[in-house]
Amino acid sequence: GFPQVTKKVNHAFHNTFVFGLDGGITLSQTDYEKSKMGYSARLTGEYFFKTNSIHLVGLKLKVGSEEVAGEDSRESISNNDEPNPREIPPVFKSSVFSAGIAATYSISINDVFFPFVSVGFTNLWFDPKDDDGKPAFGNSSNLYSKTATAFSFEGGFKVLVSDRVSINVSANPYIISTDYLDDIAAASEDDAYTSILIGITYSPFIETDTDGDGVVGSADMCPDTPYGISVDEFGCPVDTDKDGVADYKDECSGTPKGTIVDQNGCPLDTDGDGIPDLND
Repeated sequence: GFPQVTKKVNHAFHNTFVFGLDGGITLSQTDYEKSKMGYSARLTGEYFFKTNSIHLVGLKLKVGSEEVAGEDSRESISNNDEPNPREIPPVFKSSVFSAGIAATYSISINDVFFPFVSVGFTNLWFDPKDDDGKPAFGNSSNLYSKTATAFSFEGGFKVLVSDRVSINVSANPYIISTDYLDDIAAASEDDAYTSILIGITYSPFIETDTDGDGVVGSADMCPDTPYGISVDEFGCPVDTDKDGVADYKDECSGTPKGTIVDQNGCPLDTDGDGIPDLND
C-alpha cells in the first residue's frame, strides 16, 4: 500500500472572488447572407469554491455589451411575417446588452495554466437598426419582443502572470430563443452569435504564502519558515520530540519528554562534565 499525498493548493483561483474585464469581437449567425464583425465587452465576477485538488468549480456572474451585424446583397427576403417577402436593408446592426450566470469547471496545471469550460443562462436585450442607424422595420413596428433568453457556453484558458492577475482567452457561443436579432424571422432556426474575448482577471482577496510552506495567510503561525522545511498544519516547523527546538535545528532528536535542552535541542549539561543533567 502507498499513502496518498495531498497537494496544498495556493493560487489566485482557490477559495476566493475573481473580477474580470474582457474585450473582443462578435461573429453572428442570422438570416443575413454574411456575418459582419462586431465588438464585444464584458465584466465578470466569479467565485471559486475551496478545494484540495487541481479541480476547480465556481459560479460566474457576467454582464456584457455586444454588437451583432450582418450584410446581404438581396433587396428582399421571404419571411415568417407580413409583408412577405419583405425589403431588408443591405446592412443591419443590433446592439445587445447581456446579463447572466454560469457554472464553471477548471483544472490547474502547475498552478499557472487554467483551461476552463462553463455553461449558463443569459438574458439579452437587443435593438436592431438599419445601415443608417435608424430602428429597423420590425423594431420600429414592435413586431417582436426585444428581449430574449439564451444558453451561454464558454471555453478558454487563464494564465497567471502574478499572484493576483491572469490573462484570459475565451470563446463564448450564445444559443438564443429568438430569430429577430437581425430584425427578420426567415428561417426555421433561431439566431445565434459567438464572442471571442481576451482580457484580465484580478483576485483582490487572495491570501499569499510568503514563505512557500503551503500554509497561507492568517493560518500561518510561523510566516518566516525557511523554504523547504517540513511544517505542521499551523505552518510552524515540525518538532518531533516536542523539546521546543524544530527538527531542522535539532542536533539531538528523540530527547525524552520534559528534558531541558539547549539551543541545539540537546539535553542541558550544566557542569560541563559530559553527562546531561537528567543523568547526572
